[in-house]
Amino acid sequence: EKYRDYLTEKTVFLERTCDDPAVTEAKNCLYDLCMSVGKDCGLENITCLPGGKCVVYPFKGYAKEIYGAYQTLFQVYFPRTSYVLDMARSVFAIYHMVDRESLYMELDICLPVM
Repeated sequence: EKYRDYLTEKTVFLERTCDDPAVTEAKNCLYDLCMSVGKDCGLENITCLPGGKCVVYPFKGYAKEIYGAYQTLFQVYFPRTSYVLDMARSVFAIYHMVDRESLYMELDICLPVM
């Protein structure tokens, strides 16, 4: 409600992941829920995600399945590639659709790589 005036048809919703639930207890994991805004929006609590190369995994499924998707990326996909996770940048997801009732969602998991 607080940010409704900043929503436009071009608004992008993101989630920045700060912790790994395989290492950090789920109740202690930190996530930033974000939305795109113009640089001149006047809000104080804004940040800019640094650009760069990312591995992008399109996810379509339910919220309870996201952890498994991340584990597949880190445990199966990455070991088979030459990509190295860029630890200086945050892992994030770009949300395209979320059904609040069923928790079905469509998003892109973005893993920054060097």
